[in-house]
Amino acid sequence: MQNDRRMDDAIKILIDQDFALTCLIYDTKYIYDDNIPTMCVTIFRNKIHIRINPSFIDSLSESEIAGVLYHEFSHYFLGHLLPKNWADMRIVFDNDDAISTAHELEINGNIVPLNILPEDRTSYDKLGLPADKSRIEYLKLLKENPQKIQPSMIINIILGELTEEELKNLENNPNAQEIMRKILEEHIEKIKLAAKVAGSKTSNLARNIEKVEARIAWKNHINKMLRLKLSQKDDRSWASQNRRSSNLPGQMRKANKPDLYILVDVSGSISKELLSQFFAEIDRIAFLAKEVVVITVDTEIHEEFIYKRGQLPKIHGGGGTNFDKAFEHLKEKKTNLNLVVLTDGFVSVPEIKLHGFVLWCIDEKGNTKLEVPDHKIIIG
Repeated sequence: MQNDRRMDDAIKILIDQDFALTCLIYDTKYIYDDNIPTMCVTIFRNKIHIRINPSFIDSLSESEIAGVLYHEFSHYFLGHLLPKNWADMRIVFDNDDAISTAHELEINGNIVPLNILPEDRTSYDKLGLPADKSRIEYLKLLKENPQKIQPSMIINIILGELTEEELKNLENNPNAQEIMRKILEEHIEKIKLAAKVAGSKTSNLARNIEKVEARIAWKNHINKMLRLKLSQKDDRSWASQNRRSSNLPGQMRKANKPDLYILVDVSGSISKELLSQFFAEIDRIAFLAKEVVVITVDTEIHEEFIYKRGQLPKIHGGGGTNFDKAFEHLKEKKTNLNLVVLTDGFVSVPEIKLHGFVLWCIDEKGNTKLEVPDHKIIIG
C-alpha cells in the first residue's frame, strides 16, 4: 500500500532525528482510521496506537508526516492524558477544549519545530501567543483569551476506541457526554498503567539497598500464609523416625532444594525506597525457610542468589516489566515450588503457568487491581 511505504519513510526520518525513539516507534501499532480527522495517539490493551486518517496524510510530505508523528508521541512522553495532569489543569481552568489546546501549544511551542508540521496544526504564532510556555501557562493565557480556544480532540480519541454498535447507541443517548467522560477516565487509567509497564528492554542501572523497617501489614499476611506452607515436609522416609509410631515412616525434607523463591521486581517503576522495603520484607520472612533464593527481574533476570539475613545487596535493573522469562526459569528449576513475588503490580500477567504455592505482594500505591489466576494476592 502507498500509505504504508510513505509511513515507513516518515518513520525513518523520525528515527534519524531522534534515535532514542527507535524502540518505542517499532513497538507502536499504526492503524488507518477514517473516523479520525487527522492523527491521534491512544493506548489500547497496554500498547501505544497511532490512529491515522489516510486522506490526511495523502496531502503531506514524508517530512510533515514525521513531524506529526513526533507531535503525537510527545503527548505520550509529556503525560498529557494522565489523570493527575488533567486534575491539576482543571484547577486552573475547567475547560476540556482549553486544556487540549494548551497541550497542543506546549508541544508545538517547545518540542516540535513548526517548519516540519502541516500548516493547519494548532500553533502559538497563529494564535498570537508566545513560544516556550508550559501547558499551565498556556492554559492561563487561554482563560484570559477564550476566543483562541480550539476544538478538543478528546472526542476523537474516545470514538476511536468504540465499536460501530457502541457509536450508534451513543448517538441517541441523552447521557452521551457523561458516558464519554467515563470512557475517557477508563482510557486514562489504561494509559497510566501502560506508562508504568511500558518498555520491552532491560536496564542495568545499579541501586543500593537501604535498611528500613518491614511493613506490619505485609509481615502478618506473609508470616501466616508461609508458616503453613513451609512447615509441611516434602517427603516420608524410613530413614527418619516417626514420633508417633515406630511402624510408620518419618518425614524428611528433600535435600538440595531451596524452600522458598522470592521474585523481586526491579523495573523502572520501582523506586529505591520501595526496593529497600522489598528487602526488609525478605529479611523478615527469611527465618521461615531453610533456604531463600532471591531472583531480581525487570524484563530479564539480573541476579539470583541465596539470601543471608541482614544482607543489603547492590541490585541492578530499571527497565520494562515482564516476568515471563523469570517464570520460565523457575518452571525449569522446580515443578512444585513456594514463590513470593514482590512488585508494584504494574506488570502483565505471566503467560507461564507455575505449579505450587505462589503469593503476590503488591505495594498499596501500585496497581492493586492486578488479578493472577490461581495465585494468592495481598496488598500492603
